[in-house]
Amino acid sequence: MSPLGTLAALDELGTRAAAMRAEFDAAFAELPGGDETALDDVLLLTVGGEERAVLLSEVAAVTSGPSITAVPSRHPAMIGIFSSRGSVAAVWDLASLLGLPAQEPRWLLVPAAEPGVALTFRDFTGFRRTETASIGTGRTLPLADLVGTIREICAKTEN
Repeated sequence: MSPLGTLAALDELGTRAAAMRAEFDAAFAELPGGDETALDDVLLLTVGGEERAVLLSEVAAVTSGPSITAVPSRHPAMIGIFSSRGSVAAVWDLASLLGLPAQEPRWLLVPAAEPGVALTFRDFTGFRRTETASIGTGRTLPLADLVGTIREICAKTEN
């Protein structure tokens, strides 16, 4: 190979190396993954024998073995009050609100939308990070809707 051919080959090799270096560096400047599937964190609980999901972003607190003080109520789903960290919440049986038989209150969930309300349920199944669409229709419990239902119940019983 002639000296000019050797210089041309080295120049081409240098250009390829620079391109590869730039591509390598650019890979670290981009977010990993190409599939931008949105994932949600959900709490899984069993109500009325069916597993339901609650978006973690809608939850302020979850407590096991809550100490509930019974109080008189006009609605059977309102089972008492709960106090934690200086705050008091009206405790509602989640199964009763969904039209199912009442269950033993082993767990208590406080919705972020309304810290003055707490929902009890019997079985906490776990936590999962998943696509909301994969949970299934009717399995997600929107806490904001449940809080709205409780507000409607309270408005009716006040009259």
